[in-house]
Amino acid sequence: MSETPAPTPASVSGEVPVENWRTQLAEAKDAPAPERHDHLGSLLDALDAQVGSL
Repeated sequence: MSETPAPTPASVSGEVPVENWRTQLAEAKDAPAPERHDHLGSLLDALDAQVGSL
């Protein structure tokens, strides 16, 4: 009997947008503080949604 591996964000939602995340993090790094805060909040919300889908 083989065990089924635990689901991952990629297996549940399709591809994990690693390159997209890297690009958005680079953009956040260069943004003014208030915009950076909002931008990072959006990224964390997206991550929370992916993890919550597990």
